[in-house]
Amino acid sequence: SRRWDSPLVIVGGSGGGFAALRLAEELGSIATAFVWNPQTDLLRYEPGSVHDYLSSAYPELRDEVSLEKVKSAPESVRQSLAGYGVKSVLGYASAGAVVLQNVSDWHLEAHARPYAERRGLVAGNSSQADDATVVAYGNWGEGHVAPPREVLVAGTQALLSGASPGSCYSMLLDKHPSVFALDPKPISSVSPASFVARRQPRGNVSYLGDPEGLEFAFYFNGREGRIGQRWYSPAPDTSIPEDL
Repeated sequence: SRRWDSPLVIVGGSGGGFAALRLAEELGSIATAFVWNPQTDLLRYEPGSVHDYLSSAYPELRDEVSLEKVKSAPESVRQSLAGYGVKSVLGYASAGAVVLQNVSDWHLEAHARPYAERRGLVAGNSSQADDATVVAYGNWGEGHVAPPREVLVAGTQALLSGASPGSCYSMLLDKHPSVFALDPKPISSVSPASFVARRQPRGNVSYLGDPEGLEFAFYFNGREGRIGQRWYSPAPDTSIPEDL
């Protein structure tokens, strides 16, 4: 950034969004994160993936981050990570950031809204404080999908040109109004999917509240990673594919 006399902008989506926000918090005022649908809490994700990552990155903590503990005692895992100097949740430290969140993505309630609350931002279409941190909600597709390319290019270019996060978002809203929802609809409380033995090959998601607009996706994971999926649909249950 100093060498090229240009603002430092760290860009990423989903897990890359977590990394970008984490670096922005570490670097402080010299960097701005431009992210979409980011994870903001390391432990609010699929337990198997969390365990695989933590046990590989921190083998000395293998016992403290066992799969069973990740599933049943995530706060104990969080404390173990904190004792080792690992930040598992973002938003408690100041960071220049533009966070774009798709409203039909489960990250809205699990990651984006809690992040906004930790930053002390108000709910609504856009939340910002001191023009430094923006959390903006939009509707650009189904589920965990990236915003349109032109939005990502325009936002990155604006920040590289020296725009503040608030000014960057105002520009995006002006140029791409159809992408951003006026009022993101809160998603009902949802519990994780549960699957039973093959003799009863069913899985379901239970939820509280009005089901209107809710859609569900199921991902089937094996030891080698994802081996199947059922994409988003209004049905809150599914059968385990026979070939799995």
